[in-house]
Amino acid sequence: MIKTIFSSSKGYYLCNPRRDSPHPPKTLEFPLITNGFDQLHWIDDEDYKDEKKLDDDYDDYDDDEEDYSYDYKTNDINEEELRQEEAYYKSAYILNNICKDALAAQDPKLVKQQMLEEGDDESNDEDYTPKGKKKTKRSKQTPKQQRKEARLQKRKNKSDKKKNQGKQQDFDVLHLTSDIREKMDLLKKLYKEASKSDFDRVLKFYDITVYREDLFNLTDEEWLNDNNLSFIYEYLSRIQIKPTLKARMKYCKDSDLNQIMLLMPTFSFLLAHHPDPQELVDVLPPIKDSSFVFLPVNDNDDLELAEGGSHWSLILCCPKDRKCFIYDSMYLANDQESHTLVTKLEMFYGFQFEIITDKYTPQQINGSDCGILVLCLTALLLSRILNVDNNTYIDLSMKNVSVSALDARLFILGTIVNMMKDNGSL
Repeated sequence: MIKTIFSSSKGYYLCNPRRDSPHPPKTLEFPLITNGFDQLHWIDDEDYKDEKKLDDDYDDYDDDEEDYSYDYKTNDINEEELRQEEAYYKSAYILNNICKDALAAQDPKLVKQQMLEEGDDESNDEDYTPKGKKKTKRSKQTPKQQRKEARLQKRKNKSDKKKNQGKQQDFDVLHLTSDIREKMDLLKKLYKEASKSDFDRVLKFYDITVYREDLFNLTDEEWLNDNNLSFIYEYLSRIQIKPTLKARMKYCKDSDLNQIMLLMPTFSFLLAHHPDPQELVDVLPPIKDSSFVFLPVNDNDDLELAEGGSHWSLILCCPKDRKCFIYDSMYLANDQESHTLVTKLEMFYGFQFEIITDKYTPQQINGSDCGILVLCLTALLLSRILNVDNNTYIDLSMKNVSVSALDARLFILGTIVNMMKDNGSL
């Protein structure tokens, strides 16, 4: 357990248990089936400017706290930016409700058997293939395909090795939910619609550009790349972290918005491989004073290969508590890479971290969902941190959590489609 708690006047700070007497964390007593994003606080356009609604959505124990609502009408942004943010909220809110209503548990073994019985008709769906790719026999692979096959084999070997060592936990993981075929068809339709754009650059969201190839990565059984993770990290930072902190804190300064940092994969990779992390203080985002830092971990050891690596995992660093939590959907597969990154974090911050590997992390049931599970877990952990009650401990364990990778793919791709429609790309 960490001792970092939240107060509307202080933000996140390291509590004194005797002085503050924090409330116990809210833990899951029953299994939670989630895509991660459905646990975040989404508001529609009617609630967006209603600060009273925002204030009511948080259950604060301290009755003496003054109103910490944030008035979006008086925020120092122009009308165009406000309209754009409202559209971003609505694009996620609509699809999120669709996913949330459809979430239901199903045994992965039964799912696999059902898919075998129904047969995979993906090969007959020409619209599912990206533009420029032909459905031909793989008699000769391109260098990119060869690298992809090599990564798949490397990931399989790593998984088999862990199983043989008895370290692979036998967790029940929700991969597909509810009516499987309908959701897979919906995912294909969303991809087909997003692919109507005539440009390789299909969406620009602040500092992140979404490309056509990124869309295909979000279809079922495909690997996510750095840019897929970067888009969601930018999206959550802009649409969740900053507005929520502004709404919850009475006196929110610009520096307070850095209390929760989602570090882009590029920066995480740079930090892991730089010989002297102290030299990166002015290069990395301002994480020195952050309370929570999310770091995606990739096992790529080739600094010259942008698409290297075969597995994603997640580290949640809590500098105030001097603890690092490891979440690996292929248990301990990135153990060495995670410990290496923690060592670099220790060099960066100047003190040691206690490493806690969460044995309850939902496990993937295929060789391609590690990236999407990193995003699911990021969203879920972020929801607990952002929406924690005042003076209450935060539960960072994944106990009783099952994750739907398919619903997460639906959420992300559907949100991108809605954003493309709003900006006129579709």
